[in-house]
Parts: sequence; C-alpha cells; structure tokens
Amino acid sequence: MAYLQNLDWMTALSSFSEDEKKVLLVLSHDKYRWRTRERIIAVSGLSPRIVDNALSALIEKRYVRIG
Repeated sequence: MAYLQNLDWMTALSSFSEDEKKVLLVLSHDKYRWRTRERIIAVSGLSPRIVDNALSALIEKRYVRIG
C-alpha cells in the first residue's frame, strides 16, 4: 500500500490518540479520496464505537470532513 505523505496532520502527531492516528492512516491511502465508515472499520481493525469516536474528534479538529 502507498500512503500520501506531507499531510497537515503528520506535523501534529502528538496531538492525536492512537485510534485517531489509525483512522488518519486509513484515510491517507493514496488510491482513495474518501472511505466509508465501514471500510475504515475493516481496514483499521478498530471497533465501530472507537472509529465513531475517533472520527468525531477528527471532524471537530477539522482534519476530517464528511463528504
């Protein structure tokens, strides 16, 4: 797999939880411009509740937006 590099979130790694980092990594794949919630769950290996919490936090921090 190839991931995009030099993304804004990568300069602030310490401000994210481990779960948020996993979600951001899934969303940084260079082949996909967006991912469904279900796909984020499958690829990250996180539970739906954890993904929902991480996405909510990332949306609030303005690193993720709903498409």
